[in-house]
Amino acid sequence: MAVWGYGLLGPVEVRVNDRVISLASTRQRLVLAMLLLAAGQLVPAERLTDELWGEALPQDPPAALRTQISRLRRALGPAGGSLVTAEGGYRLSLQRSQLDAARFEDALAAATQAAGEPALQVLDEALGLWRGPALGEFAGRPFAQPEAVRLDELRVVARERRAE
Repeated sequence: MAVWGYGLLGPVEVRVNDRVISLASTRQRLVLAMLLLAAGQLVPAERLTDELWGEALPQDPPAALRTQISRLRRALGPAGGSLVTAEGGYRLSLQRSQLDAARFEDALAAATQAAGEPALQVLDEALGLWRGPALGEFAGRPFAQPEAVRLDELRVVARERRAE
């Protein structure tokens, strides 16, 4: 059985059994990033369209967005079924343990409850999830910036706790 995971603690990525699945298109990665930031919640099609194209809209924005979603589903393979169309938007359903950012936050909380060597080990595991700046190429985009800053600040907290 394949184990799927998603990454926001560095470049946006998808992993299957610790192997990175290539998302060749920036648009696919952008859509995935938006869906991961709202994991389990509906992201309106209009919001995705605005982020993908801004004012340089394609001739048929809904069709162009459906094409991007279809390509992302195809790239996700069997996990593409968790990307659903609903109520004028799209939702990606996943378990908290599938998202590196959630695992990092959970580990940081656990380290706060622990002391000594166990806390050190949990912090090392949490910091080991990082592959670069949060949300990578999208960190400066308005949809991602608040979460990227928040996650990067938590990384600093984890490093400070580790140093103590």
